[in-house]
Amino acid sequence: MLRFVALILLWTTLLHAVEDFAYSMHISNPRPVVKEAVILTLELNQTRTGNVMRFDFSMANSDDYQTSLLEEDERQDARNRTHIVIKYAIFPLRPKHLEIPLHVTVQQASPEELKKFVTGSADELTYLRTTDRRYPLPTLKLDVSPVPRAAKIVGDYRLDFSADTNHTIANRQIDLTYTLSGRGYKSDIDALLPPIPGVERFLATEHFDNKLFHKSVYHYALIPHKSFTIPAIDIPAYNPHTGHLYHIAAPKMPISVTKPIPHAQTKTSVIPNISLYALKEIFTAFLVFAAGFLTFHIMKRYRKRRESTLPSQQSLMRKIKDTKTHKALLQLLLAEDSERFAGEIERLEEILYHRKSVPLSHLKREIERKIAAQTEKFDI
Repeated sequence: MLRFVALILLWTTLLHAVEDFAYSMHISNPRPVVKEAVILTLELNQTRTGNVMRFDFSMANSDDYQTSLLEEDERQDARNRTHIVIKYAIFPLRPKHLEIPLHVTVQQASPEELKKFVTGSADELTYLRTTDRRYPLPTLKLDVSPVPRAAKIVGDYRLDFSADTNHTIANRQIDLTYTLSGRGYKSDIDALLPPIPGVERFLATEHFDNKLFHKSVYHYALIPHKSFTIPAIDIPAYNPHTGHLYHIAAPKMPISVTKPIPHAQTKTSVIPNISLYALKEIFTAFLVFAAGFLTFHIMKRYRKRRESTLPSQQSLMRKIKDTKTHKALLQLLLAEDSERFAGEIERLEEILYHRKSVPLSHLKREIERKIAAQTEKFDI
């Protein structure tokens, strides 16, 4: 038996040696509930020196789950071997036994090919000759349980509420703000307040998403005709980390509405039942709305005009922000304008070929400041 186990271990070691890389994989919870974030951490390590190696990890698409990339950290050690750590969030969408195929594509290039690719002309940057092989990884198996039926949100969330007043005059606008924020599966709630009798209701929403953090802001404008009560909000939610059902809530709030003082009317008035005060308030609200609407579109046209004057500069800034490695930044600068960025290209070549340590974020900021300064000169 011991001999059999030893043979298996030896075979595994040889397999990794033949393929020139090793890997380790970890999942946060193999038995999640529906919409719980399962964190998959995959570490890939080049084990042999010589060729330059790049890893491309992928998961099969399916209606049974959603995925979100959380982190991808790639670096080279002192012997120019590639090490990469990839983190994904997987959200199962149905209670069932899931088997998710995983694959990694390994791209290898000789140092000569890479040198030609990096130092060649802009035309040569369009293609790097690599040897590509696709390897299956162990299938990810998840036993997914249903979430409590009442839960409308899965994760750790909170609800904040504010109102500008609890007393107003009929037909005068009241502003409410609800902020739903937390970590977990993104909420799909479009509106929080139900219809309120005697109240006109307008809604504008904002959404902010950053990996596992989500925030939705609901801006309500209410125009009441009589006193009313803002109803309480009660959203059942489920926290997978504690395993408990909880409630996201905001209290009810009575709003006192008084009638405007009517202006004196003469005997010749042909519209005795219409309040001039109310008409003034409505007209003022319309002017405020029109001013905001015009300002928004003027600023929008101004931004479009400015963007159209320097499209290449903004495109270059976006490309620089999207680069993940010193190598990718060097390739981008060489392809865009090697004379303009001669100093930055020289620094990057020293980093790559002489193993100097300069943070990538620091280099990006320097280049972005340079582009911004040139753009300001252009505007002047």
